[in-house]
Amino acid sequence: MHQDRPTPPSEVAFGEVFRLVFAASTRELLRRRRLLFIGLACSLPLLLTFIWRMWGTEHFGAEQIFTNLVSSLYLSALVYVVGLAFGVPTVHDEVEGRTITYLFTRPVSKIAVYAGRLAAVQLLAGSLLALSLVVCFAVMTFGNFSAINLEFLKTYINHVWVILLATVVLTGLFAIFGTLFKRPLVWGFLYAFGWEGAVAKFPGKLQVWTLDFHFRNLMLREEDVQNNLLDAFRQLLTDQADIQWWISLVVLLVAMVAFTWIGGWVFSRREYVIN
Repeated sequence: MHQDRPTPPSEVAFGEVFRLVFAASTRELLRRRRLLFIGLACSLPLLLTFIWRMWGTEHFGAEQIFTNLVSSLYLSALVYVVGLAFGVPTVHDEVEGRTITYLFTRPVSKIAVYAGRLAAVQLLAGSLLALSLVVCFAVMTFGNFSAINLEFLKTYINHVWVILLATVVLTGLFAIFGTLFKRPLVWGFLYAFGWEGAVAKFPGKLQVWTLDFHFRNLMLREEDVQNNLLDAFRQLLTDQADIQWWISLVVLLVAMVAFTWIGGWVFSRREYVIN
């Protein structure tokens, strides 16, 4: 007598997988000790802002100190540190610990799993840096309302969204490193502080091939506000590439989408065996 074969379970909808993985990943990330250490790193600009409020207000204006903090700390270091700390472990920790395999006990889209985890780390990484920028702005202007003017507000908004875009782009890039390499932190540091840290400052147009160049190209660049002495000296030596800001925006948006797609594609092609 013919017996009906059991019907295989149907694949869970992409949107449902994304939502569940995003929610679970967010809860997991909020409990990790890594969050505390990165939070401490993001408090460094706040410390410098307090020092400025106590001893530096007569020498530097609020807009000048804010733009220099963004240029010298956030764009040069913090976006890379935060991107590495959150981007590399997007799936790397779970793959190495073989806990990722529990997600595949049912037929689910691996790309949805990857996208859900990546969105969670990008949200948390961006929130940390945004909170740091908001607190710095509050400390600069609390009781110092004369510092608030239209130009400062324009600069503040411009710098915040550039930092958030940089965080999303770099987190997506370093998530690929975590998917591809056995030692992704090593490769990530080499890229962040080797290629980006060095090549972006070379004289000539090679700097156009760095993300750092395009991040900075999106920022308001009034010469009397944003440049410090190091920037002025570098400008004398550098044949600055003349690229419109909207071209840099397109480059970064394409990079953001491409990094997400590449990471999801690589992750979906790998085999994960449940032991």
